[in-house]
This record gives sequence, structure tokens and C-alpha cells, in this order.
Amino acid sequence: MNCESCGDETTLCMTVLDPDGSGRSMWLCESCAIQAGAPISPGDTSPRAMIPRLRLLSDFISENGRFPSADEFDFSGSFPVLDDAGVAPSIACRYFDDLIKYIGEHDRIPTDIELPDPF
Repeated sequence: MNCESCGDETTLCMTVLDPDGSGRSMWLCESCAIQAGAPISPGDTSPRAMIPRLRLLSDFISENGRFPSADEFDFSGSFPVLDDAGVAPSIACRYFDDLIKYIGEHDRIPTDIELPDPF
């Protein structure tokens, strides 16, 4: 069976939520599953594996106009607690969105010259 998103070899079946809240089962390859929000294994440190968590963090900041607390967001692994961030939430949200786009296009973390870190 092939991935329903890109056509590559399938690795798993997962339920994907549509914007209206309804769910449907999809057969996806690992890369497409990660982009769709599948949990990543603890050993996966590829930049692309960070995208789902970056999206969740960006969405939280955008919806709430503030950084989440450790109780509201699992900061283990990829992200530090942002309580002491010296940057406005809107700037951080824009940076995370730009970072997601860059990783998606280049499959790597940008340098500070390519995408300056506001933190």
C-alpha cells in the first residue's frame, strides 16, 4: 500500500482530524505521518520531526497571545520553557512559523544568518 499523501511506501495508519473536527483513517509514510501530527519516537532528532511540536506551540501562542506554561505544553525534549523569553509572543509566533517553513523546504535547521533567532 502507498502513502495517501505522497505515494511513498506506507509505514502506519493513523486517524487524521479534518478542520471541521471529523476524523478519518489514512495510510501514511513516516514523513507524512509526522507532518500530520503523529508522535515521534524519543530518538528522532531530525529537524522535520520538530515540525508538529513547532506547529502546536505556534498555534497556542497565536490563539492565546502568550507563551504556554509547562502545565499547558509538554516542553520535554525540543523546547525550553519560555517563561523568561525576552521577546513578544507575536514575534516568537512569526519566528516559529518561519522556522516550520524553512525546515519543510530545506530539511534542516537554518543558521542565524538565514533566519535570525529572536530569543
